[in-house]
Amino acid sequence: EMPGFGGIVVTSIDFHTDSTSDDIGVRVYTCQGSFMNHAYDSKAWKLVADTKVTGRGAFKKTGIVESVFDQVYIPAEQVQAFYVSLDRPNLLYSDVPETVVVRKVWSQSEDVEVTVGAGLGYSMEFTGLQEPRLWNGSIRYSVADIVTTAPTPRFTRGPTPPPFSAVVVTSNPTGRTPTASPTSRPTKAVIVTPTVPSQITWPVVYRSLATTFAGGNGSFGNLFNLIAPSGKGGITVTNLDLHTDHPGKDLQVEVWTRNGPFEEGTQSVQCCGWTLLVRTTVVGVARHEPTSIPSNEFPPVNVQPGETRGFLVTFDTDDMRYTNYEENEDLQYAANDDLVQITVGAGVSEYPFRGRIVPNRMWNGRVFYRSPIG
Repeated sequence: EMPGFGGIVVTSIDFHTDSTSDDIGVRVYTCQGSFMNHAYDSKAWKLVADTKVTGRGAFKKTGIVESVFDQVYIPAEQVQAFYVSLDRPNLLYSDVPETVVVRKVWSQSEDVEVTVGAGLGYSMEFTGLQEPRLWNGSIRYSVADIVTTAPTPRFTRGPTPPPFSAVVVTSNPTGRTPTASPTSRPTKAVIVTPTVPSQITWPVVYRSLATTFAGGNGSFGNLFNLIAPSGKGGITVTNLDLHTDHPGKDLQVEVWTRNGPFEEGTQSVQCCGWTLLVRTTVVGVARHEPTSIPSNEFPPVNVQPGETRGFLVTFDTDDMRYTNYEENEDLQYAANDDLVQITVGAGVSEYPFRGRIVPNRMWNGRVFYRSPIG
């Protein structure tokens, strides 16, 4: 259960499994109020994710990509229950002493609390309740209804932490099957607290926009532009999904950005106003499926109304998939909606980038963003 203090938007979760299989079925349900009120009532729960993932194994986070997770808005002071279930008995959680009551707050940040919950003894069913049990995992979320009044136009190599955080509830995991009596007390969770600059509250909309995951070609990376149309509120980019065809492979990804179109900065990332935004490791999902950058690794990027901002997304290996585009296809944008436009762009055929590009290569990916309403 999670009561949101000032209102949050849950964008995905990570969970704990000892399996490294590449076809783990996972479902996530949610309902308003305490899970104790609806523990056996499947009709009260809304399905927000139903997908397959590749397990990372014991003591590692296995994530659900944000593009397949329906975002959940939790208003201030509201309790929201979540139910995470696998298609096999490999979900790991922790025992807690019987003196610890269900719904006791076990981990928290300034935005959200996570409580002690219960285990379920049967796969994909609302039966077999075992309590108390401590879920092992982390919550990916953004602070709702917040936009900055004076967005920073440039980014340094070490950006200010973004308003995203994972509330991590990891402790000494036990075995796969619920136990009749608890073992030792878990260690206290590590809390990552978001830093939010001076802000003002406005209504905002949270969206994502994808180009394609058709693939067909590929190399090290892509260059493309994001354009925020004039007369709208502008956008804040909060994350990106990528496309690779190497499931389970650890891939080093970099995201660079510049103020202005990428076409004016094709000589090298060492000139022309390019700034490193992200350098991290992601785990490839599969061909035609999105691979996500962890939300807490991605500082928000503001694109003002009427502004064009260039992006370079690259691996240090030639594992990025993109799609060929012919000029005679008369395609103005790779994707667009009323708040943002994604241009077709170019392929990058080297790492590090020093100017070798292939024109007319469509980036395969998804842009997550927020924008003020009205």
